[in-house]
Amino acid sequence: MASEHGSFLQAERCPLSQRREALLHLAAVNDPSHQTDLQRALERAKAAPNVDWQGLRVVKRGAHIETALWVEPMEGNTARLWLPGVQHECLGTLLSDARQWVEAQGYTLCHVALGESDSHWEPALVKSAMERLAALWHLSVALSTPPAMSKTMPKTTPETLEVAPFGALGREAQLGLLQGVSDGSLDCPALLEALPIQTLLSGFYAGAPDAPRHWYRILHEGVTAGVLLLAPQSPARWELQLMGLLPGWRGRGLGRALLERAMRLAFQAGARELCLTVDAQNAPAIKLYLNAGFERESEQLLYAWRKPS
Repeated sequence: MASEHGSFLQAERCPLSQRREALLHLAAVNDPSHQTDLQRALERAKAAPNVDWQGLRVVKRGAHIETALWVEPMEGNTARLWLPGVQHECLGTLLSDARQWVEAQGYTLCHVALGESDSHWEPALVKSAMERLAALWHLSVALSTPPAMSKTMPKTTPETLEVAPFGALGREAQLGLLQGVSDGSLDCPALLEALPIQTLLSGFYAGAPDAPRHWYRILHEGVTAGVLLLAPQSPARWELQLMGLLPGWRGRGLGRALLERAMRLAFQAGARELCLTVDAQNAPAIKLYLNAGFERESEQLLYAWRKPS
């Protein structure tokens, strides 16, 4: 590709000798939260055995790097796209190269999450054939003794829900339960459609270093009714990774009881704040969380290249 000034531009894998320069292009992002997330991702990559930097892609003008992005390998044959720190005239060339490389690797899905200040990236992503999979709301609630849901919600009966260790299930049983609560879910249906259930479970494990501790199989009337996955982000701030009921148990008011049980379990383990992510189109879940005292922290748009089915 030639620029308007005639200089030849080439998109390629970043040469080893210029990796530091390329990473500086990535680190030029202005949003502090993006910088923190990127630094954590780079630390994970450097700590991984036999780290492979093929996904670090650059556009060069001669020997000089004009711009760079990184396709970070993740669990279950998926990847995350880290955009350049700033937009550049060569962004289209860079994204086209990255898409071709992702397809050559056979990734099931390569995603990027745009924050509320990142809307300027959307036209370029859409032009590169990325599709929007979901708008995600990040919610959180302060926990008290006991979690004060009864003030804002109808009376629930969390004590009727029994919990059993999720880790006591074999691998196939874990996958089967996760598949069951995913069937017909209103939370990110496009994402659930794109990813095999094995990839979803691997992603949950990757997001909870001490898993399956704090993961539970939910029983009601002695029968498996759902699943609850909790994970500490820090001693005081915990994440509700997944809360779901099997189709036959939905619509009976058990969701309220299950959420209260989740809040109690997290509080009893030391959490003072519980956070979660929910599809902005999942109106029933959002109503449940807001009634429980959760408040919206931020919103992200999830874009992705998906492997053709």
